[in-house]
Amino acid sequence: MDERLLTTVASRLDASDLDDETGLLVLAACEGDDALTEAIGGRQPQLTDPAPHDAELPEPAGAYLASIGVEGFRGVGEARTLPLTAGPGLTLVVGRNGSGKSSFVEALEVLLTGDSRRWASRQKSWREGWRNLHHPDPSSVRATFSIDRSAGLTSLVREWKTGADLDDAITTAQAHGKPKGALEDLAWSDALVAYRPILSYNELGSILDEGPAHLYDALVRILGVDEVTDAFARLRSARLQLDNRIDAVKEEAKVLVRTFEDIDDERAERCRSAMSTTKWNLEGIASVVTGTGEVAGSSIDLDLLRGFTQLTGPDPEMVRTALERARAAVAERAALVGTDAEGAARLAELLEQALAHHEHAGDEACPVCGQGQLDKAWAEQTEAEVERLNRIAHAVRHAVESERSARQRLESLQKLPSTSLPEATRLELDAEGARRGWEQWLGVDTSDLGGAADSFERLFPALTAGIEALRTSAAAAFAERQDVWQPVAEEVAAWLERARAAEPARLALPRVTKAEGWLRGVADELRDERLAPIARQAAAIWKQLSQHSNVALGPIKLKGTGPKRRVDLDVTVDGVDSVALSVMSQGELHALALAIFLPRATRADSPFRFLVIDDPVQAMDPAKVEGLSRVLEDTAKTRQVVVFTHDDRLPEAVRRLGIDAKVLQVTRSDGSAVEIREVGSPSSVYIDDARSIVLTNDLPDEVKRRVVPGYCRHALEAVLNEISRRKLFAAGAGHDEVEERLVGVTTLTTRAALALFGDEDRGGEVMSRLNTFGGWAGDVFKACNKGSHDAYAGDLKGFVRDAEKLVEKLSSTQ
Repeated sequence: MDERLLTTVASRLDASDLDDETGLLVLAACEGDDALTEAIGGRQPQLTDPAPHDAELPEPAGAYLASIGVEGFRGVGEARTLPLTAGPGLTLVVGRNGSGKSSFVEALEVLLTGDSRRWASRQKSWREGWRNLHHPDPSSVRATFSIDRSAGLTSLVREWKTGADLDDAITTAQAHGKPKGALEDLAWSDALVAYRPILSYNELGSILDEGPAHLYDALVRILGVDEVTDAFARLRSARLQLDNRIDAVKEEAKVLVRTFEDIDDERAERCRSAMSTTKWNLEGIASVVTGTGEVAGSSIDLDLLRGFTQLTGPDPEMVRTALERARAAVAERAALVGTDAEGAARLAELLEQALAHHEHAGDEACPVCGQGQLDKAWAEQTEAEVERLNRIAHAVRHAVESERSARQRLESLQKLPSTSLPEATRLELDAEGARRGWEQWLGVDTSDLGGAADSFERLFPALTAGIEALRTSAAAAFAERQDVWQPVAEEVAAWLERARAAEPARLALPRVTKAEGWLRGVADELRDERLAPIARQAAAIWKQLSQHSNVALGPIKLKGTGPKRRVDLDVTVDGVDSVALSVMSQGELHALALAIFLPRATRADSPFRFLVIDDPVQAMDPAKVEGLSRVLEDTAKTRQVVVFTHDDRLPEAVRRLGIDAKVLQVTRSDGSAVEIREVGSPSSVYIDDARSIVLTNDLPDEVKRRVVPGYCRHALEAVLNEISRRKLFAAGAGHDEVEERLVGVTTLTTRAALALFGDEDRGGEVMSRLNTFGGWAGDVFKACNKGSHDAYAGDLKGFVRDAEKLVEKLSSTQ
C-alpha cells in the first residue's frame, strides 16, 4: 500500500477503540492476501512500517509536452512535428475535418497507452487501418517532454517495421544525455490509468455512457483510496470464506440432527444434544463416536446388549462333576451309618477330650464317675486306645470331608449372572426363561446334598435354554442397533473432522467482521474527504460551462459497492431534482463530461502537467463555447492545455475574450501532406493589431505614433517570454521557478537577456547579439523600448514590418 495511505490508515487505527488483534487484521489486509491469511490463522505476519504521521512525501516530477511527431500514421504521411510550448498555457490546434489534426491526438494516445479509445469499441477494420495509405512505411509516433528536475527533453518513440501489426511496435524512452530505455522506465503506467491526460472526442461522448460502475472506478482511482478499498475487499472475501466454511458445517450438523431424531439409540441422542447447542461439544461427540471417555457411558444400553450377548450360565462340566461328587459323598456317608467306625469315631473324640483335660488338670480321680485314677499310666493306656480307635474312625472323617467339599462345589454353581437381568427386561429382550431359571437355580438348598444334586440336575437344562434365548435376542438387538448407527457414526466422524477444521474460523470470524466494518467506514470517509474538493471543482467548472442553462449540478457522490457501485450526479432543472442524463442536451452532456474530466486530470499527484482535448466544442451553443474558453483559460494558468478543434467558434471566442493562446493551424493536401503553421500567436496578434492601427485612416497620426511602439513591444515581450520558458524548462527548471524568473524581469532589456543568454544580468550584451541579425534589429529593439515613452518619428509601416521580422528571427532562436 502507498506509504501516505498506510500512514493515514495507521493514524486512524491508533485513534480508534479497536483491540490489538482486530487492528492487526486491518494492517494485514493493507499488506496483502498472504499477510491476512497469516493473521487470521493466529500467526504474526510481516508488515510494512507506516511512515511517520508528519512525513511529507515528494510530489511526482511534472511533465510538459514539447512536441508530437507523426509519420505514416493515420492521416499523416511524411513526418511532421507539432511544436508545443512546454509549460502552462493554452494552445489551440485548428483545422477542418480531415486535415489530419486528430491524428496527432491519436498518435499521442497510442504512444502512451498502446491503443486508442476511437478504435476500442469498433470493428476490427478500424484497428487495422492505422497505417497511412500514401506513406505506410516508415511508420512511427513520437513525443518529447520537458520533465521537472530533468535537464533537456525526454523523448518517447513508438515505431513499426514494415508489415508489423499495431501491437508489434518497438517502444523506447530516452532522457536527455542518457541511453535509451523502455516506456516503463518513466513509471507512468498507473498514472495513465488514474490521471489520463488525453480526452478524445470518442471518450468525451462516452464518459457518461459506459455505465455507472465505469465512472465510479475512474473517480475512485484518482482519489487514491483504491488500495484501502482493496484491503476492505480482502477482509470481506475472508469473512465470506469463513462464513461459508462455518455455514457448511452448520448445515451438515442440521442434517445430522434430523437424522438422529429417527434413530432409537442413546448415542444418537447424545450427539443430537451436543450438536444442538450454540457451541458444539466436539469432544463429547468424539467420545460417543469412538466409544472412549466418560461420554462413552452414554451408550449404556449398547454395553448392556454387548454384555448379554456374552452371558453364560454354570459350566456344564463343573455341574456334572459337582453333582457326581455330591452324590458320592452322600453314598460314602450312608455306607458308614450304624457301623463300629462311626462309634469308634465318637469314642475317640471323647477320649481325646479326656486326655486334653488330664493334661491341663493333672492326676486326679475320674471327673465323670469318680472311680479310677486319671494318672500317667491311664494316659499312656488311653493314648494307645485313641490311636486304635482313630484307625477304625478314618472312613467316617473322610466321608464328612467329602460332604463338605461337595457342598462347596454345589454352592459355587449358584453365583449371580454377570449382567443384571432386570435390565434385559427393560431392553425388551427374551429374558423370562433366563430370569426364572436363575431364580430357581439360586433357590436350591444345598444342606441336603442328595436333594440339591437332584434339583440342580433337573433345573440345569431350563436355565441353559433360558440363557441361550436371552443371548440370541441380545445379539439380534445389538446387531440391529449397529446396522443403524454405524453408517451414521461414520458421517458424524467425517463431520467432526470438518467441524474441528472450522473451529479456528469460528473463533476468527467476529474479529474479521469487526475489522471489515471498521475499514469500510474508513474507506468511505477517505473517499468522501478526497472527493469533496473534486466535486467542488467540477461544480465550479460546470457553472462556467453551463452559462444560460437551467440545469444545475450539485455535489457528486459515490454510492454502493461491488456491482451496485455508481456515481450519483445531483442535478436539478429549474430547482427541481432530476435524473441527470435524461434532461441534458448533447452539448450539456459534453460539458458535464469535461467538468468531471478536468478535476481528475489536473490532480496535484498526477505527473502529467499537460492536457490534450480533442473536439470538445461540438454540440455546444455559443454561451457554452464562451464558458469553455474561460474554463480552458483558468486551467491553463497551472497546466499546459492543448485543444484540437475544427470549430472556428472556439478560437474566435478566445480572441474575442482576450484570452492568451497559441494557435496552430493544420492543413492537409494530396498524398496526406500535412502542414502546420502558427497563426494568431500572442506576438503575431500584437503585430497584427499594430498593423491595423497603422492602416486605420480615421485615427490621428500622433496617436498611432504613440500606440504602435507599445504593441510592438508587447509582441517582443511575448516572444521573449516564450523563448525563456522553453530554454528554462529544457534546463530542468520547475514551473514555479520559471514564473518567478519571468516576474522578476521588469525591463525589455533584462527580459531579452534572460531569453537570449539565460541570464537577466547580461543586459549589456543584448544589443550586440541583436545586431547579428542586422543593424535594423537593434534599431527596432531600441525604438520599442523607447517608444513606450515617446512617440515614434519614423516610418510606421516599415517599423511594424521590421518588428514582425525581429519576432520571427527571435522565434527561430535555439
